[in-house]
Amino acid sequence: MDAKRLKGMPVVSIEGGEQLGTVHDLLFSIDDRAIQAFSVRSGGLIGGTTNVVERGDVRSIGPDAVMVQSRAVLQGEDTEHRYRQYPSLGEISSLKVVSEEGSRIGSVASVLIDEQTGAITGLEIVRAGLTGPFRSNISVPIDAVISIGRDAVVIPERVANPPAEGAQPETAPGQEESQG
Repeated sequence: MDAKRLKGMPVVSIEGGEQLGTVHDLLFSIDDRAIQAFSVRSGGLIGGTTNVVERGDVRSIGPDAVMVQSRAVLQGEDTEHRYRQYPSLGEISSLKVVSEEGSRIGSVASVLIDEQTGAITGLEIVRAGLTGPFRSNISVPIDAVISIGRDAVVIPERVANPPAEGAQPETAPGQEESQG
């Protein structure tokens, strides 16, 4: 599931049957490569509040709502010091992507998650350069990502630029293929 689909989704209390707010943003644990918490906005644009619901307090993520047990799961505001260490969906989605050899590959277009566990399953990368219908995206499984930092995502060159189908692997200079 594209994590962007969660933004704007209602957060509903199972016990009270009430909408506690809507998902305003997602906060990610880079170490765990998973959703750490949901930023939940309630009230109007003026005078509304933003609270945090920890991922562990979410009972389920359905197609139409994020379900929590009760209002008691609402924590402090997402601006509190303890939440600043977790980058938001917007921050991750704006990261540039480079190969471990230092080539600019593009930027993160989407964060893909497992809605059952909240784990990041992959990143959709929009390639740098071409625009319009010629622009291509590459899907990178999270296991192939070397690192996610505050400034960039680093992926292996072989993932960024896989050999063309049917292409022979290159041999290092000085090596000849054995004719055994």
